Amino acid sequence: MAQGQWKGVLIECPRCGAEKPYREFSRDGAHGFAPIMCVDCVRRERETTGTKQCRVCGETKPLDDFHKDTRRVDGLTDECRPCKKKMARTQHVLRTYGVTQEQYDALYAAQEGVCAICGSDGRAMVADNDLRGRAPRHMPLLFVDHDHATNTTRGLLCNDCNIGLGMFRDNPIILRTAIAYLKNHHKAEAS
Repeated sequence: MAQGQWKGVLIECPRCGAEKPYREFSRDGAHGFAPIMCVDCVRRERETTGTKQCRVCGETKPLDDFHKDTRRVDGLTDECRPCKKKMARTQHVLRTYGVTQEQYDALYAAQEGVCAICGSDGRAMVADNDLRGRAPRHMPLLFVDHDHATNTTRGLLCNDCNIGLGMFRDNPIILRTAIAYLKNHHKAEAS
């Protein structure tokens, strides 16, 4: 049945056996708009067990592992925090750079999991740079680097190298000048 066809229909809850209108049922997105159990049974089940199953990873986790969402029957998102975070990151990379998770994984494998510039895996860099108050464990190890002029993806970089290129405005002339400056300064120290 389509969503509109359920209006005004009384449905028996398979859990408690009570007949209730369609709007008082939790619906399972995997089965279209088919009601799976009444809202009261969903709430009772969550309160009794103190757990919920993530629709992404399928694991049953404590309720604290889910974000609040007042639009949902039980007041919690359907995805656990780690899955929600991964989905958000995947959507951000796709929306911002046009890179799918599969393309990111292919780049990661091609670079053997290290930064294309310095060769680090990004972990040490992230641990040293707790940006904007975010805990380092939430940051990706390697960031998508793209050419701002052509919007094409160049590779994956650790946080420091990514910021460094940005600070040098992706300009090879400025980078060469910086290299010459460092070499001259290093020679002066060695003398």
